[in-house]
Amino acid sequence: MIENLIIDYVLKRFPSVAICGDKMEQNPYTQLDYMDDLYYYMFMVPDKKNVLSASEKNMQLKFVSYLMNGIKTVKKGSAAGTSGRMLTDERIPLPEGIVAPTYLYDGPLNHFNDPKEVMGFEDTVSVTIPVESMEHHYYSMLRKIERLAKNRMSAGSDENRTHYRLLVYKISQSLK
Repeated sequence: MIENLIIDYVLKRFPSVAICGDKMEQNPYTQLDYMDDLYYYMFMVPDKKNVLSASEKNMQLKFVSYLMNGIKTVKKGSAAGTSGRMLTDERIPLPEGIVAPTYLYDGPLNHFNDPKEVMGFEDTVSVTIPVESMEHHYYSMLRKIERLAKNRMSAGSDENRTHYRLLVYKISQSLK
């Protein structure tokens, strides 16, 4: 489903935000800012509706799952659980105006090709950047969502109350 692909793409942009924020000298837009903006658009803006749409519920559930997975990785003892900054590899699109590099083909010769300059096929470039550890922010955000969902469990439509009960249940189970 295209909606899920879009939501996944938005949630996987945390490293890209770190790349951009690391390059800014004043007032960088950080991963924490990005997470707060996602929270606002996924939980605060839809609050004005009587009934959440299926897309809004899906986005909220995916955001909570993304945060829970970030914490579970730490629970399993991954490198993300270390304090301080860590390095991450991220593939980003080549900036506009940059052409993929060419190289001299040096593979085996056959009747289809001869040594010639060919275009590289990569349209992305790999970068390694320092990234702030985010699991404690994920934990705080999950608790914030849990408090909000508990407050919304007692008001609104039956559909919304059931959805918020599910969010509270998922968060409480993941943090045991």
